[in-house]
Amino acid sequence: MPSHVIRIQGARTHNLRDLDVELPWEAWTAVCGVSGSGKSSLVLDTLGAESRRRFLGALGRTVEGQELLARPDVDRIDGLPPAVLVSAGERAPGPYETVGTLTETSHALRALWSRAATAHCPRCAAALPTLGRAALVARLAALAPGTKLQVLARLGRGPEAAARAQRAGYVRLRVDGGAPQRIEDVEPKRVRQEAPVDVVLDRIVVQPGAAERLRDSVEQALALGVGTLRTLAEAPGAAAVESSWSTRPTCSTCEQGYPPLAPRLFSATHPEGACAVCHGVGETTAAATAKRSATRTARRGKSARPRPSPAARSAPPATRTRCSACAGTRLAPYGRAARLAGRTLPEIEALPLLEARAWLEALPEALRTAVPAAALPAAALPALEETRERLRALADLGLSHLTLGRGAQQLARGELRRTRLAAALSLGMSGLLYLLDEPMASSHVSERPVLRARLRALVESGSTVVSVEHDLEAVREADHVLELGPGAGREGGALVAQGAPEAVARGSTPLALALARRPEAARSEPRHTPRGAPAWIELAGLRLRNLQDLSVRFPTPGLTCVTGLTGAGKSTLVFGCLHPLAQAALELVPPPPPEHGTARGLTAFRHVSVAEARAARHPRATVLSLLGVFAPLRELYAATLEARARGWKESRFSLALVGGRCETCKGTGLLAASLAAARRDLPESHGPCEACGGRRFGPEVEAVRIKGLSLPDLLALTLGEAAPMFRDLPKVGPALKAAAEVGLAYLPLGRAATQLSTGEVLRLRLAAALGKGGTGPTLYLLDEPAAGLHPDDVRHLRAVLDRLVDAGHTVVAVEHDLDLIRGADHVLDLGPGPGADGGRLLYQGTPAKLLGVEGSATASALGSHGG
Repeated sequence: MPSHVIRIQGARTHNLRDLDVELPWEAWTAVCGVSGSGKSSLVLDTLGAESRRRFLGALGRTVEGQELLARPDVDRIDGLPPAVLVSAGERAPGPYETVGTLTETSHALRALWSRAATAHCPRCAAALPTLGRAALVARLAALAPGTKLQVLARLGRGPEAAARAQRAGYVRLRVDGGAPQRIEDVEPKRVRQEAPVDVVLDRIVVQPGAAERLRDSVEQALALGVGTLRTLAEAPGAAAVESSWSTRPTCSTCEQGYPPLAPRLFSATHPEGACAVCHGVGETTAAATAKRSATRTARRGKSARPRPSPAARSAPPATRTRCSACAGTRLAPYGRAARLAGRTLPEIEALPLLEARAWLEALPEALRTAVPAAALPAAALPALEETRERLRALADLGLSHLTLGRGAQQLARGELRRTRLAAALSLGMSGLLYLLDEPMASSHVSERPVLRARLRALVESGSTVVSVEHDLEAVREADHVLELGPGAGREGGALVAQGAPEAVARGSTPLALALARRPEAARSEPRHTPRGAPAWIELAGLRLRNLQDLSVRFPTPGLTCVTGLTGAGKSTLVFGCLHPLAQAALELVPPPPPEHGTARGLTAFRHVSVAEARAARHPRATVLSLLGVFAPLRELYAATLEARARGWKESRFSLALVGGRCETCKGTGLLAASLAAARRDLPESHGPCEACGGRRFGPEVEAVRIKGLSLPDLLALTLGEAAPMFRDLPKVGPALKAAAEVGLAYLPLGRAATQLSTGEVLRLRLAAALGKGGTGPTLYLLDEPAAGLHPDDVRHLRAVLDRLVDAGHTVVAVEHDLDLIRGADHVLDLGPGPGADGGRLLYQGTPAKLLGVEGSATASALGSHGG
């Protein structure tokens, strides 16, 4: 081990118990433990927060009177390098974000296009070459000696331009593209209104020593013609040749001038670069069109906009369609018309990353072949190299099937996580501290060796890696292991074990037992309920995105795991097809378009419930919000005698509305320090609100109590403590009980959603679905429920899912966890590859029989891991 260490003394963030640990430099440390044991508190909220605080402190101690970032609850941290933090709990991507923007590859491409591309007219597609003034003079001076050269400038059009030329005292004039003539021979009244009028500024014979005169004439013509000029050149013994020259892009056909190419013109978030119809999103919706139409109608006073029905309000957002104005490219016409080696920027961003990378590798040679002696400008070479490096990082993480223009909101969770990881790993610097939150999560087992190799390469290049880790193979390959626990919440936060992986494996801790445990045998037959053999949900004709006309089926009741590589089509199948088909069967929404396929067997369900982790996380959102029980609790407080005596309504107990919340922090419990005064390119930072002490409400709310607890007191309780108190409240008790049953009893009710791990968010959404209950069978659709869970937590989750199936419900889960897959009743395996190479059904049936399927990455993983 290296002699240098990161020494942490007295860490007490969240549930950490005065922790003292040392992490070796230039090594990979895996921080392990059951969910809620304090891993993220140590890695992200202690090391990550302190590293950012020190960096921001170097820019200026305070901003607008506030400290930039609060010091984490720790006595001392020594030997802390600059840190790069990649958290699984990052916000959901916005509508403007793409694979290219997430990785900053689009930023490099915009620089490349602005420095090396040729502008084209968006109206007639004509090339708009430009020259600098010095290059233009040199080009004209290089004409054959004896060439008679006339330099002209466009003055305008029609009679007014001709009359203006006469008043200005010019000697020669050319009207409507004809031969130049003396100005007294032109009658302005006879000039057509649309006829172009050029004035002759100089007539010169090209010969040695004429460059100075040429320079003066060119400068005068460019000033008069607003960056453009025309020449008539008659070489000895040849006919006159007319040429158009410009130092700014100008179309001689359309007579339209354009600004010089610049990065902002290729940016969908800049007003000059974004499509004016979709505003850079690339999509439009029927709802948006209807809203604009209703607004116009209301302004004319014909009718008021009708209120949607309750069913319509509960329906999901309208299906989005590609913007017809920009064809989904997000850019304005001028930016998307520019070409480099014959390709536009949207065309490159639409290529699979592997093809885009190959095109960029061949770009310099392609330019030299197309135009002899041509080459990329020197200023464009750094942008080209940066683009290549970022594409290489994406390819190394198995994302070659994506395109740079792919909307980030359309990515599967595994694709999104690895895209963000690729952005962090492509920095090309050494001596950094990489803090990674479960880097192996949401990836197929067969894809993880590449991820582990990338982390090892970081260490070998001189950086330090500390990862929150549940993947047992990653734990075995790490240099150093820290295990926290022994339990979750208040039962965690202590150091259980540390040392080399082989030393930790010889112990008796939960991690050691998980490393030694042999996997269970894969289920060979689906379970049967007392009612007999299961029925089936049958889908056919699935052609959405990369699905290849699939026909699949799911046992009901039963647990089905949908498996395959990242990008194979799993989420498209479950959430893109099955979900809307189920909602249509329950008459919640209209039938989806034909590419979503047809369905049978869905009318037997009374409810459909979706649990996905990816959702916008606002600091005001809490554990109670994600469980969907904050509203009934607010109603309960508003119904007390104290609240009614004060005339307080339910809104008084809301974090989103003015009234009872702390107005200093707006109900978040945190203060956001604006860093604009220090650095405009830095994000917001947050610290505890000094006014409310992080309790989120003002002091008046403390007077209203239930069972001796004010609402801020209640938010401080854990789920395990609150569940018995509200067991008899139908709108609250079942959800709190379900959250405790899925292993979240340690979470405080008021914990901000931004402080939750992906596994915690997903289990809260699962608990919310379970807590809604209802009569009749329910179809549960889960997005990687085992993501971010310790192996012991996975076994606990599996028991919960088994109870659902035994109760007659049906569960369909997109899943990578082999233990959960082994225990499923049914497996749908998609592949064989990602993107266009995926979307095919490789296998459907029991897990045991999957082992014999050739060409299946899931079958290979099950076999190599004791399936």
